Amino acid sequence: MVHDTPALLKAARAREEASAALADVQAQQPEIDDLTADVRRVCWPAWKEAPPVKTRTEQRTRTVPKTIDGNTHQVQETYTVELPVPPADRDAQALTAVTAIAGFIVLGAVVWSTVAIGALLAMVGPTWTAYMIAFVFDAAWIGCLVLEWINRYDPERARTPRKAG
Repeated sequence: MVHDTPALLKAARAREEASAALADVQAQQPEIDDLTADVRRVCWPAWKEAPPVKTRTEQRTRTVPKTIDGNTHQVQETYTVELPVPPADRDAQALTAVTAIAGFIVLGAVVWSTVAIGALLAMVGPTWTAYMIAFVFDAAWIGCLVLEWINRYDPERARTPRKAG
């Protein structure tokens, strides 16, 4: 076997340089650890404690191999996973609250209008038909409001429900 002496000497020198560099780093490691501890203590007192994350448990299935009597088959296995829950969307909650308030206001307007119109119509006809016709009138009004809202970006199509309502 022929040995390449220059290559072996070069490899030996590289190994010695790497050992020296590693020794330098290891000699500086306590100082690095002290600095890291100072930074963690001053800048981030609770650096080890992650903020609490709400999670939800979800059951999932996966296919796993199962061997019976030397025959391997793929079978379904159920397992549980903890998934992080995203934070509440405050804008969506506020919009839902405002929509609910508007819905209650419209409901109050419909009830009030039905009672008022029904009382006026009860003077000229039977009471049950007067209130039924008043409710139909209010339902048509609400229907026109909904159609106008659906077509809010198309003024041409929204014009008819606006005039009718």
